[in-house]
Amino acid sequence: MISYVDEAGSFVSKGASKNSWCTVACYSIPEFNKTKLSAILKSLKQREGFSVDSEVKLKDLSEKGYLEFISQLSELQGALFAVATDSYYNSIEAINSHKEMHVESICRGQRAMKFEGGVQAMRVLHSQFSGLPEQLYVQFHCQALLLSSFLRRGIAFYVQRHPNTLKKFRWRYDAKELLKITDCRRGIKFHTKR
Repeated sequence: MISYVDEAGSFVSKGASKNSWCTVACYSIPEFNKTKLSAILKSLKQREGFSVDSEVKLKDLSEKGYLEFISQLSELQGALFAVATDSYYNSIEAINSHKEMHVESICRGQRAMKFEGGVQAMRVLHSQFSGLPEQLYVQFHCQALLLSSFLRRGIAFYVQRHPNTLKKFRWRYDAKELLKITDCRRGIKFHTKR
């Protein structure tokens, strides 16, 4: 199975107006459909006048092109998962309070670890969470909710349709910042690497 994860929006709460929506989404398909997905994306870009290697935004697509793209995606036996938040309602105080609860939970977990490897992992996690700015914490929290949703519902979806795809999970995050991986993403990679 291969899952593509991308986010939209800045996740900045300070000064956000109403309807400042930020989203993290994951589109998963059985890996045997990866070539078909590439062909569908290439076809969309060519029909809509984009270069094959360019990133396409929804606002830049025609309605007809978008609907045709969605129709073609429906043939790939994929599943879409998304988490969204309106930054207007995420006060800095609420974000920091939530983050502090997580940091305290990590500290409690660290004390309960029996093995040094677990203690070290909890130290890394504590350090990463403590230093996250508010916007990255909100983004990380949305990504954690997304991953949880995928694990609860996505696996059930695929176990009933294509159980063999569950042998191997591949995750692809957007490539806008290939060389600039944030601590937030490093944390995700560290905690999902197995």
